[in-house]
Amino acid sequence: MPDLLDACHSESLCVACVCDRELYRALKTCLKHGDIQAVHVHEPTLIALLLSQPDLLLIEGRWREEITRLRSLFPSMPLAVWSDDGAATSIVQALNDGADDYIAFSCGQEELCARVRAHVRKANYTLSRSAVESQDHQIRLDMRQRGAIVRGKEVLLTPTEYMLLWLFLTHVGKVLTHATLLQTVWGEAYRDEIKLLRVHIKHLRCKLEEDPACSYLETVVGIGYRFRETSRSLEENQANGEGKLLHIEEKEGP
Repeated sequence: MPDLLDACHSESLCVACVCDRELYRALKTCLKHGDIQAVHVHEPTLIALLLSQPDLLLIEGRWREEITRLRSLFPSMPLAVWSDDGAATSIVQALNDGADDYIAFSCGQEELCARVRAHVRKANYTLSRSAVESQDHQIRLDMRQRGAIVRGKEVLLTPTEYMLLWLFLTHVGKVLTHATLLQTVWGEAYRDEIKLLRVHIKHLRCKLEEDPACSYLETVVGIGYRFRETSRSLEENQANGEGKLLHIEEKEGP
């Protein structure tokens, strides 16, 4: 994935273009301004987006059905649709699904770049320059270095562990189902591979938790996992009535 691994300059706005190669060439030409850098994302998978680290996501019209899923993964990321379909129903649907803008193919270069800058400026969203961390500040995920700091020490993560930890840290306190995690990280074809998920969760726990009895990652039996605000022992969970699943906070599917 040469485009994804070509890091954006620190002073540039990074636009991830979700489209085929031919359309990307046209978009890259249109976005060829000093402060804007385009990267190609053939499919909007989680790993592709985390690698490209965009400031804005520009989706070609045929990917409109992915808007709701992408908005749930990246609630604050500016997201625009670029399409030749000017039907009012298509525009309304995309905006209702979570898109911030709907831009026509016929849009001129200056207008396209101005819209990109305006959305990034308004959102002040900088995934490539930020970090996410646990609420007790003991676990920090560096979005630029793609590494983790656990209790002040650097911890090396595999790409899969990185994606899992990112999902947990951005959904603290919510139950993420097995299907949600498998589909989001590995894809639809892996939604039933629960044993695979358990192996990676076990490895991630070993890297995050000094004491196996105190866990950030709670197993919700038969459902999935939940990342706690702070690590707790089994005894504390039972004392607080957290040994039972009271309700499911995350619906099936990404």
